[in-house]
Amino acid sequence: YTALFRSEEFKEGRQHYTFIKMLVKQKVQLNNQFEKLLYQHFSEMMIYCRHGMPIWLLNMLAKYPTAKMVQKAGVEKLSAIKGISVEKAESIVRKAKESEQEVSVQVCHVIMATAKEILHKVSTIYEEKQYVIHMHKDAEEVKLISSIPGVGIESAIAITMEIENVERFETAKKMASYFGVNPTYKQSGDEIWGNHMSKKGRGEIRGILYMTTLAAIRYNPLLKQVYARFRAKGMKHYQAAGVVMHKLLRIIYGILKNKTKFNADTDEKNQINAAEKQKQKETKDKIDKKINQSKKHRFQGPTKE
Repeated sequence: YTALFRSEEFKEGRQHYTFIKMLVKQKVQLNNQFEKLLYQHFSEMMIYCRHGMPIWLLNMLAKYPTAKMVQKAGVEKLSAIKGISVEKAESIVRKAKESEQEVSVQVCHVIMATAKEILHKVSTIYEEKQYVIHMHKDAEEVKLISSIPGVGIESAIAITMEIENVERFETAKKMASYFGVNPTYKQSGDEIWGNHMSKKGRGEIRGILYMTTLAAIRYNPLLKQVYARFRAKGMKHYQAAGVVMHKLLRIIYGILKNKTKFNADTDEKNQINAAEKQKQKETKDKIDKKINQSKKHRFQGPTKE
């Protein structure tokens, strides 16, 4: 009954994340439209959009959507907006004075309305994410996963939603395969074989794991070592990150299965045990091969001359 209740709870959580993803998609569409408007009617501001649309710029354009209105507002009013220093305000005013673009009243309204709508979307997305965190932060699985250095509470919740119940996976290998994080051989167009991530199944968790990996290779010594080791072997960033994603998912499987928080010492012991088992298997395989060869020679009989 408890497992069934938890399954339904996580299903509802996934539905909530679907809603948030829809909001994010709408925000991206609005951003794209807004960039076109800026390019056409206030191109001097495009320099501030090289790494995304800053909130301070949206707040400014929601009040002063044209070069003429920015000039009229002046340094004092612009620097009163959060995120705009006096130096930045002076630079914005100088750029606005260089503009020769004429903007109609209707286009001015569209720029203001679009800026306000993007700000509203940003606020709504933040509020919805906080609500999801509030609803699931105390789940046992979330607490276990977030005990891994580099895995934040939001990522832990999203991963928990995707896994749902670790008991439905017999092994860590099967869970990695289910989410498409397992390595597989692929043939490229020029018929060269390579070892790549299979990328089968739901892509959501791979996106979450990748973003988590970027943090983990900075703040988690164990995963940082894994990344560095495979980079040293000649792997590119995305290839080495894929290895870390696979390793991270195996760690998550282990702590959920055993219901114990992350412990680097435990993982090291598991690696030693796994290496020992692999060594024993290789030794056994060699012995079995010799025995089989010996049996073949015994039953072949004498050779004819």
